[in-house]
Amino acid sequence: MNIDSLLTDEQRQLRDTVRAFARKEVGPRARGIDAQTEDWKDLFRRMGDLGLLSLLLPEEWGQGGDMVSQALVQEELAYASGSIANSQVGAIEEGLFISLHGTDELKAKYLPRIATGEIKASFALTEPQAGSDASNLKTVARSNGDRDYVISGQKAWVTAGAQADVIIVVAMTDGPEQKRVPTAFLVETGWEGVHKGQPEDNHGVRGLGTSSMSFDEVVVPAANMLGEPGQGLELSLATINLGRISTAAMSVGLGQRALDAALAYSLQREQFGRPIFKFQGIKFQLAQMATKLDAARLLYLHAARIRDSGAPGLARVASEAKLFAADAGVWACEQAMLVFGANGYTRENPVERCLRDARVCQIFEGTSNVQQIVIARELANEFKPSFAELT
Repeated sequence: MNIDSLLTDEQRQLRDTVRAFARKEVGPRARGIDAQTEDWKDLFRRMGDLGLLSLLLPEEWGQGGDMVSQALVQEELAYASGSIANSQVGAIEEGLFISLHGTDELKAKYLPRIATGEIKASFALTEPQAGSDASNLKTVARSNGDRDYVISGQKAWVTAGAQADVIIVVAMTDGPEQKRVPTAFLVETGWEGVHKGQPEDNHGVRGLGTSSMSFDEVVVPAANMLGEPGQGLELSLATINLGRISTAAMSVGLGQRALDAALAYSLQREQFGRPIFKFQGIKFQLAQMATKLDAARLLYLHAARIRDSGAPGLARVASEAKLFAADAGVWACEQAMLVFGANGYTRENPVERCLRDARVCQIFEGTSNVQQIVIARELANEFKPSFAELT
């Protein structure tokens, strides 16, 4: 699908630059990244050189870019590697969190190094007992009365946790009326008491180094608090729509890679004396894949434009984009595998990796069920009684 007419010259140029980088430098190493045998620190630094790790940061610290550009970057990176794509959006989200809620000293200390890829930042919210129910946190940060906090607890499914140099940790602090409230802190993973778990043996995006983390009486300066006490969840959710739009674009990139591979294969693979593309059933599969991916692409672009413009309705359309695109990406990869037949059911085929990577898009940034809850909630909020007169 040619979307050039929908983009500015700058957006087209960025997309083309990232496409060349992803396909020439990332793609040939994607299998090794997935197998966890490839050290890709140099690729992360290259993304820093290209300005991709600071794309949405204010110009003082980054590129001052727009959400449409971020989504285009995600699609192009995911086309080559889901792991690399997700590492980019992680840097964007954590860098933006610090730029919005950190002190000037924290910004000056960490943002330049995040922007260049010198250090990796991650985010620790989920716990063994607190997934979609993020209000059920057990990790605590208690004041020691000496302008410091002491953090203790366990975090689970920390994206890039095994590779992270700094991490945003949401822990419970003492609040008013003897209640504990969620508060965010910036913690260096090299500090005493921080323990990284081994990388999880995940189904997809295996190169990310997702892991558990534990905090054993970790002393954190009060100045490393991000925002105010009790704002931990609120601030975490402030960038959730950015993540959902990025995940939608990632899904499209993975699905497009699978479609392109399946189309190329169908044109050269012969059965019964002719290319399998000549069979109507194969044509139907490819046509449906293309249609769903094109629709998903337009939906994520629409959501990105709403975020850029500040127009109302972002929560709903971001969730719609993520819900639809995640399902479309998985479906396209599944259909591509069927087009390949036995040749698609092997780790040597990139379609197999795309399918595994695509499935996490139905979980990241809120599961598909959570997206449907958000959409239904926003529908109710937008509903006006006068509409009933039309039914």
